[in-house]
Amino acid sequence: MPKWPTNLVIWAHKSIGNKSIGSILMSNYGSEDHFYLLAQRVAQEAVKKLGPGSNGHLLTLTNAGIVKFGEHDSSSAIEALKQTTPGSLERKNLIIINAVMDEPLYFFFFNKNNEESFFAQTDAQRFVAMPVGEILSRDLSHLFRHLIFRNISLGRIISEAAEMESIFAQQPYGKKWASLISFAHFWAKDPPSTLIRIAQFHDHICPGVLSGYYIARFLMAKFPRREKERYFFLSTPPYCKDDALQIIFNQTVGKKGMAAMLLAEEDRALLLPEAREAAGIFFRYDPQTNRGQGAVLGFAWSKLLQDCKISDQKVSFLNSLKQILFMIDQRDDYARYVYFIKIFDLPPGESPYNYARVGVNPWPKLGLWNKKD
Repeated sequence: MPKWPTNLVIWAHKSIGNKSIGSILMSNYGSEDHFYLLAQRVAQEAVKKLGPGSNGHLLTLTNAGIVKFGEHDSSSAIEALKQTTPGSLERKNLIIINAVMDEPLYFFFFNKNNEESFFAQTDAQRFVAMPVGEILSRDLSHLFRHLIFRNISLGRIISEAAEMESIFAQQPYGKKWASLISFAHFWAKDPPSTLIRIAQFHDHICPGVLSGYYIARFLMAKFPRREKERYFFLSTPPYCKDDALQIIFNQTVGKKGMAAMLLAEEDRALLLPEAREAAGIFFRYDPQTNRGQGAVLGFAWSKLLQDCKISDQKVSFLNSLKQILFMIDQRDDYARYVYFIKIFDLPPGESPYNYARVGVNPWPKLGLWNKKD
């Protein structure tokens, strides 16, 4: 075991309480403390590079606490982030993003005041087996596979769009970095807590999931549940919006509050023109009597793109970010984009489940299909 400078031993000793990790490694030091030390080191570097941010303006995004490496739990990293940065879960400037359990661990920091950011991504093989002294003393480039320090102001993103798009195309970190930049700009708009929860669950923010927030508000205002009624959502076509609906209404597939039915492009072409922008079929009904109504809702993507002044229809990071920021600003104008395609009464003897059963195509039942089955 290497002998470290005294001040390094003291700093480490303070970091993890009563566990001595100086020249003698105590038996109660666990692998989870590697994550604590790793998070502490990268957070200290972030505060040094970006500044602490005033009034809670330093954001930390991470998947720590969700990702695991075999039996190694990364939750202790969250405590280090709380202690090293001004971030807190309550103030919503420390946000844990949903993730696949075996994906690489990352940390992303953003100072709202100067729009500087710092991204660090690693994997377990890189540091879990390291002696503690190496985690404390080695350069961050040896601990993290990817490190990016960059100003991500909108002006810089626009002027450097081609370069940034090429970085985003690099796997495995490029797409993740892009999603975190979008999340940072979304967070800087001070969105309501419900939207933050939606973005956490969805693991990123995008126009699709924001459309679900718009649809939810439309349902509550224009198609509310009446006494003894509950909702059932038939997601057809399913896309990002449905994650927002699950969070807002607690309607999940597991609780039989939602079902999904794919529509391939050739299927979508068979919808009548008025249903081409359909976002799903939404039911409000009394489960005791099966009496209720259904509503086919549409989302006017073409109108949204026009309002965002996006004419090229190109799928790009910049176009997506423009839509995100516009939709946050215009979120109270949800009824401009969500609309009724059709409202209908449930026929006697039918429940919403009749529209979601195996082998049933609901679109001909609703008279919105060009092809007879």
